[in-house]
Amino acid sequence: MGKLHSINKSPASSTALRTCLKSISEKSAIIFIEDGVYAALASFSCGINLSDNHPNMKYYALKPDIEARGLSLDKLNQQIEIIDYVGFVDLVADFDGLVAWS
Repeated sequence: MGKLHSINKSPASSTALRTCLKSISEKSAIIFIEDGVYAALASFSCGINLSDNHPNMKYYALKPDIEARGLSLDKLNQQIEIIDYVGFVDLVADFDGLVAWS
């Protein structure tokens, strides 16, 4: 299995997501945390289209961080699975390590 990659900065203020997408394998996954959850918005672009990347890539977003920023769950990209802290811990255990991008 690949690695789990966490993005904690908005793509509007950081190149972390763009750099991450260029260097990860298809067996990896991305979780959006903290301000990184802004990338989970369906209307978010910043020149990054998640569907243009690996077709089997899995994307996750941390629900408490979405709620803390007042984002509506129904405005999120349909490709992204919303998880809680327990789900985050499960993901870390399922993958071959965690890579934090910021």
